[in-house]
Amino acid sequence: LPLPLRQLRQRALAVVDVPAVYFVRQPGKAVRESPWLLGRYVYRASRPLELRDWGSGIAGFLNRFGSPLVNPLLVGDLVSAHYPRALAGTLHLDDVPQLFVRANHYGEAFKIRTIIEPGDTPVLDESVLWAEEELQRRGLTPLPQGP
Repeated sequence: LPLPLRQLRQRALAVVDVPAVYFVRQPGKAVRESPWLLGRYVYRASRPLELRDWGSGIAGFLNRFGSPLVNPLLVGDLVSAHYPRALAGTLHLDDVPQLFVRANHYGEAFKIRTIIEPGDTPVLDESVLWAEEELQRRGLTPLPQGP
């Protein structure tokens, strides 16, 4: 762990709020040719998904659809798989920038649907494509064609 996270862990860091970032195909185009899910969808929303008019005006993490990293010794429950309930007196690292850590979600993996919010322009993001070669090298079975 980087030094700042090690120091936070020593002070009872229970949750890191990891933003969920949706990846889709290029609008109006076919899926990118790739045997791997992570290589098929290389356009993402410019910002993490936020739930409008829902949640808390004080605790921002309650308004985001995230993928929390939790210390299972300090978190007693996960509400709807996205909202951890940590023990009293522990730390919750909220609003972590997606450039630091993010959870890629592939919004069109099972069916074509609108994922990018109105007014948001999809961003080409090929930062994970290095893994295609590594997956191939390890001999993992490619996925069947998707939608």
